[in-house]
Amino acid sequence: MDIEFTVNSDTQHPLEGSTSINGNPPPIEEIHMIDNIFSASNIQAQTSFEGFIPRDSFPTKLTDKEILQKLNNIFVRDKDVIKVRSLKKMTFKYYMITVSTKDKLSHLIKTSPPELQNVKIYEYTQHNIDTLIERKLQLQDNTIIKILDIPINYDVTLLIKQITDATGKRIITYKETKKPLQKIQNRNKKDQPIFIKPIYKQLIISFEDKAAADYLLEQDWCIAIEDSVARILPGNPKHPIYTQRTSTFYKITGLPLNTNAKDLSL
Repeated sequence: MDIEFTVNSDTQHPLEGSTSINGNPPPIEEIHMIDNIFSASNIQAQTSFEGFIPRDSFPTKLTDKEILQKLNNIFVRDKDVIKVRSLKKMTFKYYMITVSTKDKLSHLIKTSPPELQNVKIYEYTQHNIDTLIERKLQLQDNTIIKILDIPINYDVTLLIKQITDATGKRIITYKETKKPLQKIQNRNKKDQPIFIKPIYKQLIISFEDKAAADYLLEQDWCIAIEDSVARILPGNPKHPIYTQRTSTFYKITGLPLNTNAKDLSL
């Protein structure tokens, strides 16, 4: 077997960690140390802090633009206030005030500007937002009533006027709801399903004042509408009156056809 020797004319470089060809150790390259990036001096300091004012703190007659203009006029010359903006989470609307120092935020939370009489500024935290949303929803439940069993063709504006006159309070919103068509099981007409139209509808009313809802609930269980009787329930299904008026039923049989509530009251 022939053995061939080859001469490598390239310069050989010592491996890392080995000695050089002439026996001297290679020069050690200086490594630049990086400062501790997690030290207190390298952590960026918080440069802004946030508080907020709920929309409900201002009169309902003011528009969003008017409220923002008012807040900007109050804080425009305050060097610690960075910006004011309008935000919304779910149905909860609020105005965010961003300031540059923690002390400024603490001062605003403790003492609102004189121009914002009876207006509370809160620290912006998730807990505060969630608490106020829950409080608002609970308040809304207490100002809402439901009127059931309204004849399907009855003009609800007449009922709204009747309720407004009785309570003397303003109604913010109202909405009528109707059940969908009910399909008759195992019945067809020319291979088409048969549906029954609902004969009653509901009305959901939201008052500006809780006292109006309480007044209606305290008066009676129902409201007379022509020959029918519409039931009154609280908007909150957890309300004790709601449970009282929906937990027990009586079934009356043997009544003549087309008997109505007015006939039963005679």
